[in-house]
Amino acid sequence: MTSSGSPSSPSPPPASSWHQALVLEAGANAYLAFWASLTPVTLGRLASVARDEVRLCDPRADACGRDAVQAWLSALFRRTTAPRVQVRAWAWGGERVLLVRWSFSATLGRAHPVSRPLRVEGMSEITLADDGRVCLHKNYHAGPGPSGRPRPDGPCGRPRPRPDGEDTSG
Repeated sequence: MTSSGSPSSPSPPPASSWHQALVLEAGANAYLAFWASLTPVTLGRLASVARDEVRLCDPRADACGRDAVQAWLSALFRRTTAPRVQVRAWAWGGERVLLVRWSFSATLGRAHPVSRPLRVEGMSEITLADDGRVCLHKNYHAGPGPSGRPRPDGPCGRPRPRPDGEDTSG
């Protein structure tokens, strides 16, 4: 996204045909625009940018299927005020893979008398299907867990690798 909020496309990925490259590029732009404009009203557009079997892996959730992803996002709107995703940069990481750097901000505690601001910086690895819609979305970030401290686990509950390379799964 540019600073004005409009999508800026890196060069399309190599694909088996120009038509396929255009489908993938249009799908990438549509999905990123969906996240950048996400509200309870626009949530219904998920079907146009994600396949039925889409999987969203996040350190806080593992939602399998479009209905589960939509339910997770609906719960986000119930728990927070003014959630916002800002796409900072993106690039193709392969023929069907997007690599996205983003910021998430919101105010936690919508249903509680005490609220606090939240800001999370992260990266996503997003895989597109042949039709240009998303089939897998993996988030990587060290956002706070229930305690307010960064969670030690990675996407879909897998242990996060330690910088020194030592195994943390055991």
